[in-house]
Amino acid sequence: MKKITILIICLISLKLFSQVSISEDFNASTSLPTGWTASRYSGSANQSCNGNSFRCSLYAGTTSSTGWLSTPNYTSISNGLNVIVTFDYKVINFSGTNVATPAGWGNLQVQMSQDNGSSWVTQFTINDTNHTVSNICANKSFTIPSSLVPNGSNFKLRFLSTWTAGDYYFYIDNVNASQSASVPNCNALMTIPTNLATNVSETTNLVWSAATGFPTGYFLSVGTTSGGTEIVNNQNVGNVTFYDLPVLAYSTTYYVTITSYNGNGNATGCTQYSFTTNAAPPLGNVCENPIIISSLPYNVTDNTSSYADDYSGGQGSNCGSNTQFYLDGDDVVYKYTATSTGFININLTPLTSSDIYSGIFIYGSCADIGTNCLAGVANGTSNPRIISQFPITNGQSYYFVISSYPSPQSIAYTLDVQIATCTNPSATYTIIPDCTNGNTQFFVTTNVTSFGSASSVTVSDNLGSAPISLTSLGNVQLGPFQNATSVLISVTNNQDSSCVLTSPFLTQSSCPPVNDDCNGAINLIAGNSFTQNEITSANYGALASTVPNPGCTGSVFLDVWYKVTVPSTGNITLETKQEPGGLSDTGMALYAGSCTNLTLLQCDNDSGSDPFHAKITLTGRTPGEIIYARVWDFGGNDFSLFRVSAYDGALSTTDFDSNSFSSFPNPVKDYFKISYSSRISSVKITNTLGQEVFVQKINEKEATLDLSKLAVGNYIVTLTIDDFIKTLKIVKQ
Repeated sequence: MKKITILIICLISLKLFSQVSISEDFNASTSLPTGWTASRYSGSANQSCNGNSFRCSLYAGTTSSTGWLSTPNYTSISNGLNVIVTFDYKVINFSGTNVATPAGWGNLQVQMSQDNGSSWVTQFTINDTNHTVSNICANKSFTIPSSLVPNGSNFKLRFLSTWTAGDYYFYIDNVNASQSASVPNCNALMTIPTNLATNVSETTNLVWSAATGFPTGYFLSVGTTSGGTEIVNNQNVGNVTFYDLPVLAYSTTYYVTITSYNGNGNATGCTQYSFTTNAAPPLGNVCENPIIISSLPYNVTDNTSSYADDYSGGQGSNCGSNTQFYLDGDDVVYKYTATSTGFININLTPLTSSDIYSGIFIYGSCADIGTNCLAGVANGTSNPRIISQFPITNGQSYYFVISSYPSPQSIAYTLDVQIATCTNPSATYTIIPDCTNGNTQFFVTTNVTSFGSASSVTVSDNLGSAPISLTSLGNVQLGPFQNATSVLISVTNNQDSSCVLTSPFLTQSSCPPVNDDCNGAINLIAGNSFTQNEITSANYGALASTVPNPGCTGSVFLDVWYKVTVPSTGNITLETKQEPGGLSDTGMALYAGSCTNLTLLQCDNDSGSDPFHAKITLTGRTPGEIIYARVWDFGGNDFSLFRVSAYDGALSTTDFDSNSFSSFPNPVKDYFKISYSSRISSVKITNTLGQEVFVQKINEKEATLDLSKLAVGNYIVTLTIDDFIKTLKIVKQ
């Protein structure tokens, strides 16, 4: 009885503790896991280490130079053994382009607290002495000795980031901390692909389940024989459960061994898994099994219907007609490995009119297909697709992909590839509008700047203009071409027709407005508010000015011009606002001087009262000075209406009395009547291209306008009344 009593007392007095065991990959959500706390750290999948990571933006400033991420507080958790801590991290610039931050950025301290954060002791530090500059997440591990975590003690970790220089993100992921006296179990199970799987894709990657027993990482081996390591040689992949394999061979069995480890050593007796890849697809179907062009010249006639539709979507940048989907038809892939350094010419000729919506694209690797071309051409015209003078490097492989628009699904073609026997001409192209006397057309001037290796060249187009031969450098003008017509200009070597320079598509969608350049600037009359003398205007058909880019953001392409006389106050504000359905984003620059000698004053793109519209205020200017305003669509790709005005609040408050103005009918067929309580000086009517189609002096309080000769369409009526302007839109039936 006494011995039993003593044993019971001993058991009651023996306090048993669990162990530190933290494993967090942050992938459940971008929100903080339960119990975790942070300052400036937030979850993000953008450029993360794996899935979601937590990252902190650090830069100069009293509140932006530090950030921390902390685990929950674990009470009486320690079992008195060493604590093994591992985590992934990286430091990249804030720019968002995944560029590694250079040395000198600062440091990260991993700290431990045993009083729930009242005090912290640094256990590990990352700084320039142990950090490798890289945009790839690295794995770090360290051990907190058992003497610092006695049996029954509390445990809490904090990651404290401190800024020194730069503007960067600090990423943290896959945080693990564990106390164990033994190595982990070797029971990580390969889940993708599954063990003994067949017909596995040659582009597969590996995924496995986490081992038990608190692993802090894994060693990975992959080979083509049992125990082989020629693909991956016992690589320490860190505490992750995936690995991106290189492209594998067809019809091959691969053997995989995943060995878990922690601070106590490596697991033993791990199972070897295997899987077998699928058989090779038919020759030419995919980039990994292409048709080989073994020597040049090469010529073949074929049809993409003999191959599968393995690629889809846009063909990628630098590929020609990039906004189209010329990989959406059946595809065929050729591979050429250069045997010398020089140039080649590639011609793809559609065989029938139904095959014209096709293209050929050259890639430097299979991974680039659909993302980035070395060269390419795609269109819906009947001319051959020509890639001339394509540079090649001895030993480099190039992949030619032939495909089509979604309709037709397949195309018949002839492919011809030759070593270039000459050097291409070079040229520049200028669109010359012809919009006077009712014309809606344009010419193209080709400035041949080099004959290449030719002694003479011929300039021609795809629309039947008479070819013109040149024996000396100079300009050739072809046309006229109707607006919205797509023109291709060819400059051909007369001594060797394999050398031909082909222009991009050249077109003029519509005639430029009257205020397309500074010399045609529309006059604005300064009012006391935006609404007093605002006008509705447009940039339909606008071309890029030759005036240098003013420097504020946006694409200064579709710009139009205005001018205003500085009032007696010496102050003036110019602003744009959105017309319903019109331009949603504008840029504006103001200039002093003359159209032949402009001086930039200010530039703006989103200071206006309407979102993303421009507004600039000038003060202290000379009364009577002419200020020129340049307005453009911020995106550089939209033609539409907008409102513009010049004003100064200190001017007279005399305003337009809408109740005293009348105009009818609208829509109008023949006659349009206007009246106002004051004298109407003049009226001007412009079409949506900004071209004046009607001007009449009135100097009366009312008038009837004969608009019977105007074409059917939409027009803008501009009335000059005393010191202000009134605009309205009408529809001509």
